Amino acid sequence: MDSVISFTEFVQDFMDDPIGTIATHIYNPNTKQWAFINSDGTFNTAFKLSDTQYKYLIETGDVR
Repeated sequence: MDSVISFTEFVQDFMDDPIGTIATHIYNPNTKQWAFINSDGTFNTAFKLSDTQYKYLIETGDVR
């Protein structure tokens, strides 16, 4: 599947049901990189967190 179509479908699904997504957070403190793995084991997204984002993740369990 084309990656643009896949991304578009993911965003639409998320917009339809943004609450209640169960997943695993993986964080590397050396690189500050964070990954979000869906409950079915598929990769969702990853990016580098700022110190503020990391603090929010630890305090709330969410990333913003």
